[in-house]
Amino acid sequence: MVRTYKRKTDAGEWSQEKMDEAVNKVQNKKLTIREAAKTFSVPFTSLQRRVTLSRGTIKRRGGQPALDENAEKRLADRLLHLASRGFGITPKAVRKYAFEFAERQNVQHKFDRSAGMAGQDWFHRFLQRNKNISIRKPEGLSRARINGMKEEKVAEFFNTLKTVVDNNNLRGRPECVYNVDETGMPLNNRPPNIIAQKGARDVVSMTSVERGENVTVLACMNAAGQYIPPFVLFKGVRKRDDFLLGMPPGTEVAMTEKGWVTEEAFKLWLQHFNRYRTSGKVVLILDGHASHTSYSVVDLCDSFEIELVLLPPHTSHALQPLDVSFFKPLKTYYHQQATAWQHSHPYQGITKVAFGALFQRAWNQAASVGNATKGFEKTGIFPLNANAIPDYKLIGDIESDIVESQV
Repeated sequence: MVRTYKRKTDAGEWSQEKMDEAVNKVQNKKLTIREAAKTFSVPFTSLQRRVTLSRGTIKRRGGQPALDENAEKRLADRLLHLASRGFGITPKAVRKYAFEFAERQNVQHKFDRSAGMAGQDWFHRFLQRNKNISIRKPEGLSRARINGMKEEKVAEFFNTLKTVVDNNNLRGRPECVYNVDETGMPLNNRPPNIIAQKGARDVVSMTSVERGENVTVLACMNAAGQYIPPFVLFKGVRKRDDFLLGMPPGTEVAMTEKGWVTEEAFKLWLQHFNRYRTSGKVVLILDGHASHTSYSVVDLCDSFEIELVLLPPHTSHALQPLDVSFFKPLKTYYHQQATAWQHSHPYQGITKVAFGALFQRAWNQAASVGNATKGFEKTGIFPLNANAIPDYKLIGDIESDIVESQV
């Protein structure tokens, strides 16, 4: 038997002409939406949607974005700018930058303040709305170390540096190209090699303690051979005036919980740097430590006219001027001073108060114009010369090499 379906409601039984008339009446404020729906026998919700659409205020399905369209575009532009300078853009970094961006720009948002970052759902929708943003999958640590000096990564760094230097008219201005990095200086001495009987197993030399507390020193120099006064981080909470005794002129001391560089400490250093550096636009080359790459740090650098360029991961030994020509002599001179001090103070340990004078003597010996200019020249940063890196320090793509060897 043939079954014939009979509609149980009259839903959808309306004409487009009636709907247009209803919309027109509402737009001309002659009827409310509910009155027009009843008068012209059209669905209330369909009429409401068309009236809202005609006003250009229709809401996105699934709720409004946490940031408005203008703010989101500015965030996307900032992320692309950071990517062009060597900043690693990861999903977590994007979510954190979004929150910090909204907070610092006084943009209303719906992000979770307790987490201090945008949610994962927002992140996925952000990618859908901004097709020119892509996320790099970070390499595993061992893989990154193997490929640290890949020729492609080094070439990319030099191309970025060249673009920044040329865009800011800094070619031929070594006083405007800086490098900053931190190093640890222990509150003890490293004993030098000493004379002992051949074959003797127990050879000792005096040290203040077996393992001294570490002091972090932020050093910075430019390609003209000029140095920013040191910035010293001690472990602890309470800063004392006598910690500055004997330090090099202009040195600033700060305290952190573990004596390491934190985001807040690095922002203090940026203010310190800004007081002594060359006026106008400058380039600051540094590694990608987390304390160097937050949105607030980048924002502060923008306000100080500091152009950041990040070194590729695991390339400091070849591309960072401070590592190439300054830190080794600084530590050598420091340990010489510490050993001499220890011999004259056999029953005392090197304290934070005593550190300043020892450090100053080492700093004055190491912070020469020649050491600075040699570091920039050997790394090819100034004068800009990508060929300054010897071929033996560069390696190809490991996977490509494996494939070629199997052919």
